[in-house]
Amino acid sequence: MGRLRSVLKLTAVTHTVLAAGVAAHSRLTDREAGIWVPVTLGFGLFGVAGYLLDR
Repeated sequence: MGRLRSVLKLTAVTHTVLAAGVAAHSRLTDREAGIWVPVTLGFGLFGVAGYLLDR
């Protein structure tokens, strides 16, 4: 159970960092992040890919 908890914590931290990266990129490039920050929080790299491919 301890290993699962560690993996879930690492996943949550990673998704948070990715979402912060999406938000920072959208501000630096004057691009609207739209729904991609919460999607990235939930789905990680799929959210980042959606943000980058949404033009």
